Amino acid sequence: MLTVDRHMRIRRMSAHAIRCLTLGSAILLLAAAGIDGLFDARADEISPATFDDADLTEAISAGSATGTPRGIVYVWSPHMPYSVHGLQDVLDLGQRLELPVIALLDPDADWQLAARVAEVAGLPGHALRAMRSNRLFDLGVTLHYPTLLVFGAGRLGDAVLPGHASPAVGEAFVRAQLMGR
Repeated sequence: MLTVDRHMRIRRMSAHAIRCLTLGSAILLLAAAGIDGLFDARADEISPATFDDADLTEAISAGSATGTPRGIVYVWSPHMPYSVHGLQDVLDLGQRLELPVIALLDPDADWQLAARVAEVAGLPGHALRAMRSNRLFDLGVTLHYPTLLVFGAGRLGDAVLPGHASPAVGEAFVRAQLMGR
């Protein structure tokens, strides 16, 4: 049985478990798949991948070594529907501009919810790596979701683009950031 309490949380109550999920806009993305599916995974069976400073350094350095010294970092949250929709736009942009896209998950997101949102939205599995990079954190990528950042010539860009942007604005931002590289 599903109920909504006064704190806008969805609760599933059964003889075996009581589970709770804060009601957020990501629920709208899941309505077609059925809310019961949100609660199917067991937390102890999930071990999300992470992306830290060493991974960031490797990605930037590897790009330089392979002749592709540029790329896009996109940090998204399953709790922000525009960041979910925007990820596909950024993946398309990366493909058009022949740039790798590093899609990273909000480090505070509920991983089970993120996995379900990614499945319903058709996002790639690599988008479920939790952002744990202090360098990216210091640049403010967790202040709002989504956030887009560009890297090139072995270093991170000078600016971030917080919030959902149209594909044209996102492309203009990426191109402007790459012009100096």
